[in-house]
Amino acid sequence: MNIYQTIRLSLLGALLIALASCGSDKRQPGRTFVPDMAYSQAYETYTKNPAFGKDSLSGVDSFSARLPVAGTIPRGLLPELSDSATDQELASYLYKRNYPNDSLNYANAGANVKNPFQPTKEVLERGKHIYTIHCIVCHGEKGAGDGSIVQSGAYPQVVSYADRLPTITEGQMFHTITYGKGLMGSYSAALTAEDRWKVILFIEQLAAVGPFAKGAATTAAAPADTTTTAAPSN
Repeated sequence: MNIYQTIRLSLLGALLIALASCGSDKRQPGRTFVPDMAYSQAYETYTKNPAFGKDSLSGVDSFSARLPVAGTIPRGLLPELSDSATDQELASYLYKRNYPNDSLNYANAGANVKNPFQPTKEVLERGKHIYTIHCIVCHGEKGAGDGSIVQSGAYPQVVSYADRLPTITEGQMFHTITYGKGLMGSYSAALTAEDRWKVILFIEQLAAVGPFAKGAATTAAAPADTTTTAAPSN
């Protein structure tokens, strides 16, 4: 068999394969000749995946959900602040590393952790947006502790901001949002450090404390409209 015959037979074979993969029934997709590439095996997030080895006494992790590479920093974790930012301002961005969740660090945060943001119009608008999504269902539209799930009887009465905020500092508020306190759970997975600070400023505005207290020297924007149409569901 010469080279021309070989080429002809190869082309004929390719044509036959192409024809075999087609059909007159348009509802059928035809044959798949490389199914392992066309139909990849799907794995649930927390199930074992053979691509990552096997569990053993040495602690090899075979979960589909992988840990971040050691030493990497998630996008958005570090702040976009000026070079003049103080250590107190920067501490909140790695808060759990600097302040473990205990009563001593709750007190230390109250004394040392400061809000790096000024209550500008943009900051307060962002704070209001976050509050409407995450806080209003418990704390209510005006921060009176009368959110929709409190009124429904599914959750006990929440202390109003007007009563509670004068007794704590911004750092303690940040600690509470980060770790949770009492019946309130942690929001560190839902809110970045920046968003926690922005919603704190909006909450202070609702309660007229901090930079919004009467007679306080501030560059705060005019009070934002807190009117809402409906409480969002979590």
